[in-house]
Amino acid sequence: MKRTSVVFGLICMLSVISFASPASAAGDANYELPDYAPTFEVVENQCANVMTGDVAAVRCWTENGTDMIMRLRVTSPRYKNTTRLRVQKTSVLVATQGTDEAVSGWLGSRTYTFLEPAGYDGDGFPFFLFSMEKWATQAVEVALMPSERALTINFNVNRGSLSEPVVLREADSKQGNYWRLSKPLQIVDKVPGDETNTITFEATAEDAADAANVVGVAFFRADPVTYLYDDVPTASTVVGMTGRYPFKDAVVCPSDACTRSIDTTTGTITWRAQIPASWSRLQYIMDVTGTEATHPYRARRAYQGQLTVPEPTVVPMPATPQVDDPCGPGNASWLVPEDTDELSWRLDGESGELAVGVRGDAIFDDGTTTHSFGVPSDSGEECPVVIETANPPRPEPDPSQEPSPMPEATPASTPTSSATGTAFPVRGLARTGVDGRLLLVAMALVPMCGYAVMLLARRRGR
Repeated sequence: MKRTSVVFGLICMLSVISFASPASAAGDANYELPDYAPTFEVVENQCANVMTGDVAAVRCWTENGTDMIMRLRVTSPRYKNTTRLRVQKTSVLVATQGTDEAVSGWLGSRTYTFLEPAGYDGDGFPFFLFSMEKWATQAVEVALMPSERALTINFNVNRGSLSEPVVLREADSKQGNYWRLSKPLQIVDKVPGDETNTITFEATAEDAADAANVVGVAFFRADPVTYLYDDVPTASTVVGMTGRYPFKDAVVCPSDACTRSIDTTTGTITWRAQIPASWSRLQYIMDVTGTEATHPYRARRAYQGQLTVPEPTVVPMPATPQVDDPCGPGNASWLVPEDTDELSWRLDGESGELAVGVRGDAIFDDGTTTHSFGVPSDSGEECPVVIETANPPRPEPDPSQEPSPMPEATPASTPTSSATGTAFPVRGLARTGVDGRLLLVAMALVPMCGYAVMLLARRRGR
């Protein structure tokens, strides 16, 4: 009996382990805390259309944050036979594809980059692909060849609508305000990270202070106003940044940090600003001046972008899961629910703690994204104890379980003697169809009749 109890207990324990283990392992493997954070739109399509009506259409984007890639497609049937695109190439405008050629004119010789068609659309109109590494203006001049139809492609700092992300540009002060693409806003620990702005200088011995004066630095909310590059507001004062801005919620250069030292090793000057997570759209500007000897140009960096904080989906807090608690202390375990599209469960294999988290950008109705149910409650109920004896009492039979007795046979009738009135037993007779009582009467009458005949014969003999 004792051996049977031990075996039964082991089977129960193995059953609990086999049930709980897969859920625990699955929870550890699939559980992920949600990454609830703002997002920043991809930089793309920042060229305005060409300023020549329906001659061509232009699309711009960046893949590396540095080069502006352009796609110009001819749309006018009049210029469908365009065989090459001529792109202006100077010290400030560098096209990274095509063949460079010098063209002589009445103003002298100029160098251009000539590009072959990259392909043709479904209607047979040619399109051209090229990228600009640097540019100093807000436009680049191109021409359709051989007609020499001149076109102007405009670069735009502001966005025409909320669905159009913007290009990020930075100025290189020493080299004449070249404009380049820049990195998007970074999300760090689910909030916008500090933005570092760097301007490159050529620090030389003539720079006695090795410092540049930050004339205007500001991050500001751009809703609902957007600005073209030439319209970006600048600070009106230098020290303390007390000038008026045509915007509010500005994060400006602190009064004690408006003068930045130049890193003489790298030739850069860097400043940093914090961006509130509540801003949905932002723009920043930076004006820097230095000594006239080494960097006489004012460097301006204008930036505008879309910061989107997703609206969270509210998920009800799930009920406390059930607990498997067999008899015996310290053996309770959670019955881990299955993961869903909204919830992800995690069971700590060491502590036994059960936690649940929401997926994606959802939150619980209490505003949190995770919840711990702790360890399961154990009742501590002891298992029943079985006591064995030498002569265990036999269990009383259950009357309901006893077999029913067979019905007794009905005894035959017991005849009595007519002479003495005493009863005598009658053996069972064979079933012959003759009434047994008549046979008995006949057997009783036969001796009597024989005796009567004998008496009658004796009388006749006398």
